[in-house]
Order: sequence, then structure tokens, then C-alpha cells
Amino acid sequence: MKGLRLSFNDLNGTVPPALGRLSQLEESELFGNKLTGVIPAALGRLAKLQMLGLSENNLTGEIPSELGGLVDLETLFISDTKVRGVIPVELDRLANLEVLDLSNNQLTGPIPPGLGKLANLEVLELAHNKLTGAIPAELGQLSNLEELLLCSNQLAGNIPIALCRLVNLRVLDIADNQLTGEIPRELGRLPNLEAVELHGNPGLTGEHPFAVV
Repeated sequence: MKGLRLSFNDLNGTVPPALGRLSQLEESELFGNKLTGVIPAALGRLAKLQMLGLSENNLTGEIPSELGGLVDLETLFISDTKVRGVIPVELDRLANLEVLDLSNNQLTGPIPPGLGKLANLEVLELAHNKLTGAIPAELGQLSNLEELLLCSNQLAGNIPIALCRLVNLRVLDIADNQLTGEIPRELGRLPNLEAVELHGNPGLTGEHPFAVV
């Protein structure tokens, strides 16, 4: 079996750990069901998995660090669930990852600086959680990044000047945090930037160098 596609089927119960035995599985889509319980650590054994979609369920517990073993993974969707805890630092091993969406959960703690190693990442969505700390300057290494969505968290500190190196960035949303300091003028020179959201950060100062959409 290469593809398991069971999205929007009103499924309930837990995600079976036995799925970790499907060694040839490349896609697992379980979006939009009523699945509960934790994400099985056994899924980290799916060495050929390229897509894992668990969004829009009632999953709880933490994101297992074992998912860092999915070295072929290209897309990881764990949004709109009830997972909590920190973002596992082991996710920085996912060298082929293009989309990481962990939005609309109850995640806490800092954004791991190691995510800046994910050279193929195009979309990083961590919005609507309870993340704290600074925006890592290491995210400025993501040369292929097109969308950076960090809004509605509790992030603090300055907007890193390193983000001004993201020449492929189209969407930047860091609204509704606790950011302070001057808005880097260099952001306005990013050639592909189409949408920027900075509102809800009363500590930001300086002249806005681009239009807010």
C-alpha cells in the first residue's frame, strides 16, 4: 500500500499505532475526521512517507519526536487539532520538507532555531498557538520560503533583520504577538512580498515601509 486516503469520512477512535508497520506507505491522509488520542510515535517508522495529514481532528497529547525520522517527508499537516507541548527539535531532520503546518493548536515554548535548516521549506505555518520567545534569526536561511505565518502567538523581541534575506517570501504574517523594536526597512525591498500583517504588536516602532494587506 502506497496511499492511505481516509479524509472527511467521519472516522472516530484513535490513530492505530499499527500504521507504523506499513513500510511502503508514501501518503497518509486522515484530514477532517473525529480522531482522538495521541499521535502514535510508531508513525516515525514510515521511512518512505512523503505526506502526513492529520489536521482537523481532536488529537491530543504532544507531537512525537519520532516524526523527525520521516526523512522523505515533504508535507506535514497537524493543524486544527488539540495537540500541546513544544515543537520537537527533531523536526529539523526533515531535509525534504516543503510544507510544515502546525497552526491552530495549543503548542507552547519557543520556535526551534533548527527549523532554519529545512532548506526546501516553502510554507511555515505556526499561527494561533501559544508560542513564546523570539522569532529565530535562523529562519532567514530558508531561501525557498514563500509563506511565513506566525500570527496570534506570544512571540516577543525584535523582527530579525535576517528575514530580509527571504527573497522568495510572498506572505509574512506576524500579527497579534508581543513584538517590539523598529520595523526593518529592508523588508520593503523584498521583491516578491505581496501581503504583510504586523498589527497587534503595539511595541513596534518606525515607519511602515510597505503596504499592509
